[in-house]
Amino acid sequence: FAVEYHKKFAIPLSSFGFVLVAMALALKYPRSGIGLVIGGSLVIFLGFYVLLIGGENLANVGYISAATAMYAPLALFTLIVRRLGQPRDGDVAHQRHRAGDRRGAADAAAPPPSGGVVKLLGTLDRYVLKQWIGTFLLSAIGIPVVAVLINLSERFGPLTRRGVPVPDILLGELFFLPYQMTTLLPAAVLFATVFTLNGMGRYSELTAVKAGGISFWRLILPMLALATLAVPANFALQEMAATSSSRQKELHQERANASTSLGRFNFAFTSTTGWTYAIHELQRQEGGMLGILLTPPTAAPGQHEGWIISADSA
Repeated sequence: FAVEYHKKFAIPLSSFGFVLVAMALALKYPRSGIGLVIGGSLVIFLGFYVLLIGGENLANVGYISAATAMYAPLALFTLIVRRLGQPRDGDVAHQRHRAGDRRGAADAAAPPPSGGVVKLLGTLDRYVLKQWIGTFLLSAIGIPVVAVLINLSERFGPLTRRGVPVPDILLGELFFLPYQMTTLLPAAVLFATVFTLNGMGRYSELTAVKAGGISFWRLILPMLALATLAVPANFALQEMAATSSSRQKELHQERANASTSLGRFNFAFTSTTGWTYAIHELQRQEGGMLGILLTPPTAAPGQHEGWIISADSA
């Protein structure tokens, strides 16, 4: 139960962490090719989820706490941002040479004639938002749709052999889409930020912006705002995914209807003896449970801690 609780917060917060990592990559490798952009994004995304799943497994068996398992990957990515954000020697000089900037350092850093004030949602902001939102929507919708189609191709045969009607199969896969979007929304933020900044770096637009007296942080302010909005959006998708996943199981006849199965999912309670039971699924009609974790009561001073018991089913 604790793992699922912290995971509910860790995945949405990773959207903000990914945008920071993407910015650090753009500063470190401003003129990298499209291969490095795609490869680096996939490594970051897959690395985060491998650490998240590994931490979840360790927390389920009691080796580490649930909070450590879920938030340690975010802390690790913060360290990566700090490391990547350190400029390399000659980066600024190299950019100026490629852009044909022959002015001195003082002239390059001089503020614009308006006194350094950049209009909110001006031409630059609209340009950045257009590039970012286009890639974000393509990733946030396109990648989950591809994942749903792959899942449909794998499950269509077994479901039809079990007698599930084809319309129910297709509708059930549609209900699977919110869950996929919840999982992949942080990746969409990552891809949108990396592709936007990389494109600006390859065409010397980052250098032109800096030469105009606009700081990098002011440039990325629209992306930071949208990444922040992606966090509550992910929370909303999680609530939608919980309902749609149950509906998908009903359509695919993977469990009886909730009104007749008398089942409960992902809950915990403490008994009168002090033991805490965390249960993934309880089916009262069948008289069974799945995914059980028993935590003993807190030991008194001077006594040994009790054993944590886990079982796949009972």
